[in-house]
Amino acid sequence: MILPPLNALRFFDTAARRGSFSVAAAELHVTPGAVSQQIHLLEDRLGVPLFDRTARGVMLTEAGRRYASELRTIFESLERATEEVIAPTRQTLVIAVTPRFASKWLFPKLPEFQQANPHIEVELRPSLSPVDFARDQVDVAFRHGSGHWEGVEAHFLLSEELIPVCSHSLCQGPQAIRTAEDLRHHRLLHITPAMGEWGDWLAAAGATHPDSAGGIKLESLRVALDLAAAGLGVALGRLPFVSDELESGQLVAPLDLRIPSKNSYYLIYPSEWKNRPKVRTFTQWILKHTVSPSAETTAQEFQ
Repeated sequence: MILPPLNALRFFDTAARRGSFSVAAAELHVTPGAVSQQIHLLEDRLGVPLFDRTARGVMLTEAGRRYASELRTIFESLERATEEVIAPTRQTLVIAVTPRFASKWLFPKLPEFQQANPHIEVELRPSLSPVDFARDQVDVAFRHGSGHWEGVEAHFLLSEELIPVCSHSLCQGPQAIRTAEDLRHHRLLHITPAMGEWGDWLAAAGATHPDSAGGIKLESLRVALDLAAAGLGVALGRLPFVSDELESGQLVAPLDLRIPSKNSYYLIYPSEWKNRPKVRTFTQWILKHTVSPSAETTAQEFQ
């Protein structure tokens, strides 16, 4: 039997994974019409419909689901075999990471990784935006959240503690911050991806008067800390990532109470990329060099 064209199989695999011709087209950098044409050609070659077309979109047929599952296994094996062949040559590992996590946690670790793995060149993509691995051509990402993301492997790295931080100026005068109730005199600086953390902290402090929703909403922790250092409000600092500012005196912690954050930092990548050599090498290395006992356990299980 003559096998179907590889290009048609690739288009079908992408459309099956994405569940949409238009999304597959964006990933493949072609038009939706080109995807549809290739899949029609494949269906004609096989003599079996692979998708049901409806007004609401496309859906795999039973035959399409079986075929997609088998093809995904074959493509994964092909990717692994290809990477293993080129492994001795220089490769590039593209890492998406939030800027603050990169500067405070990742940067100091990378020289040792590159020394241990000279054939892997690291390219960093600092960004606060959600990562689309296929579209952005990213291999792994460091992200902050609950650890529950669909379709990805998520390895716990470390957790944080939340503590109010501000400038020295807010700890002086008649409205100085000495108790949690004193926060009612000052702006609370919120990070929109983590709304509700001020409410958690105030509840733990037993404070009733400050409005946990009031204040200024910001996209970036870095901006919140800069505003706090300028005396324009009180931010929730994240330990250990605010330690440098506290030690230098750029910020102060007027109240001792710290609470655990509901979110943590994770290393993530698509589940189907788990056995890619460069992804596996980096994951094993970074988990072994993470202080957290939980991460060390994960690293052992990952081998």
